[in-house]
Amino acid sequence: MQWVVVDIAHMGRPRAIEERRLATHAVFAPAFDGKIERGDLLGILNVYYISSGERTVRIFQHLTGRVEANHVYWKDGLIRRKRIVVTPFSFKRSSIGRFEPVIAEESVELGEGELEVIKIRNLEFPSGTITQPLTSFNHAYGSIIDLAAFSPPKMVEEDRLVTHAVVISPRGGRIEKGDLLGAVAVYNISILREPEFLISKYRELMIKAEQ
Repeated sequence: MQWVVVDIAHMGRPRAIEERRLATHAVFAPAFDGKIERGDLLGILNVYYISSGERTVRIFQHLTGRVEANHVYWKDGLIRRKRIVVTPFSFKRSSIGRFEPVIAEESVELGEGELEVIKIRNLEFPSGTITQPLTSFNHAYGSIIDLAAFSPPKMVEEDRLVTHAVVISPRGGRIEKGDLLGAVAVYNISILREPEFLISKYRELMIKAEQ
């Protein structure tokens, strides 16, 4: 991990949520010096539908939505690149989540506008969970924008261990070991199997038909 994607964007006029949108650019904050190469996986989006009818219409876009990308991650203190296939899937998020506090395990001096990766008390997330930072618990000198681990990446279906938080400081200041940096909301998810069966059955046929 060398960067944190904070937003996506497109060129042209802003579009309402009812309109079709095409994202062409990513806005990201670099956590380390490094080089982004064409084909690198910058991140994964969670897309939520606001009506069941919209979801039914859009699901067929996933039939040919499989893409290849370079997964960039840390291993043994070095940046590694591995070619992977990314396949969209549908899931249902639990309506009830839980809070997990994020506590600093080291003291760090932050400058105004700086992005820093800070060691935190280890957080363990079981398989089948996703996380979302909560802004209402942010530290006076910084805001959590992502969680990280300097280890090979894990899939959402696997247990995961998080060891660091990516923090941005709007005005600078010192974070002390033991400070509450913020909190994350943790939600359980379940994969919607019927759409996945449909996608796996017809994806190859759809891809061949386009070639």
